[in-house]
Amino acid sequence: MFRVFGFLLLFVFLNQISLLPLRSFGSRGPYTHREITFQALEEFARSTKFELNAVCAESFMQGNLQADTLFPDKAEYHCDNSDFRGCSINFRKLVQRAEIGGPDYLFVMGRAAHILQDFYAHSNWAENVVPAPILAPIEEFRHFLVVPNIQSGMYPYSHDSIEDQYNCFVAPEGDWKNVLAGASHACMNKDSNFTIRGGTVIDNLGKTYHEFAAELAIAHTVEYLMMWYKKKHPSFMLCLSPRVMGGGCNHRVVRGF
Repeated sequence: MFRVFGFLLLFVFLNQISLLPLRSFGSRGPYTHREITFQALEEFARSTKFELNAVCAESFMQGNLQADTLFPDKAEYHCDNSDFRGCSINFRKLVQRAEIGGPDYLFVMGRAAHILQDFYAHSNWAENVVPAPILAPIEEFRHFLVVPNIQSGMYPYSHDSIEDQYNCFVAPEGDWKNVLAGASHACMNKDSNFTIRGGTVIDNLGKTYHEFAAELAIAHTVEYLMMWYKKKHPSFMLCLSPRVMGGGCNHRVVRGF
C-alpha cells in the first residue's frame, strides 16, 4: 500500500515539476548560472588584476544563459542522460569555434562555460568527491564511452519503469555515489536548494549539495577563463580592463542586468 502511494506521489511530482524552472542552475538558486558566472568573473579578476569590460562580460554571460533557451533538450549542452562524451565533444567544438574569433565568439565561449557548470549540477560528481573540491576532467571525457560511477539523470523522462524512478527518489544518500537505474533529472539535479539532492545538507560541511556543486562550477569556470588568458587570445585580451582597487563596476553591472 505504501509503495502504491509512493508511486502516486511520484506521478504527481513528475507532472508538477514541468511547471518549475528546473533546467540547469535554476532561477531559485541561490546559485544560478548568472551568479556562478559573475563570481567566476570576479575571481578571475582578483587573480589577474584584469576584468572583462561590461560589453564583453555581458556577451559571455548571455551566451551561457542562451544555452538553456536555444538548446533546452540537447543533452550535449547540459550533460544529461549520462552523455558525458557528447558533452566533452561539444565543449571542444565550441572552444575551437571560439578560437577562430568572429563577432559571436564570446557567446560561443559562454555556451561552452554552460556545459562545465551544468555537469556539476546534473551529475553525481559532487556526491563522489565531497568534501574535496576536485574538478572533473570534462575536457577529456570525449575519449571515454563511460565514466565509472558517474551518472546524470534522464531528460526528458523516458525510463519505462516508474518503480526504478521512484527508487532513485528514495535512495539513501550513501547510494548517490552509485549509478542508479531509472535515475531522472528531477531525482538527481542540484540546480537549487529546493530539489531533493540540491537541498540536502552535507554532513560536517555546513553546506548543501547545491552549494557545493556551485563552488565546483565556479572554480571550473575560473579555470576556463584562465585558459583564455594564458593563451593570450587576441580578441579575449582586447576585452580586458585593469581592475581598480576594490574592484571595478564592469562585472557588477552585468550582475544587475
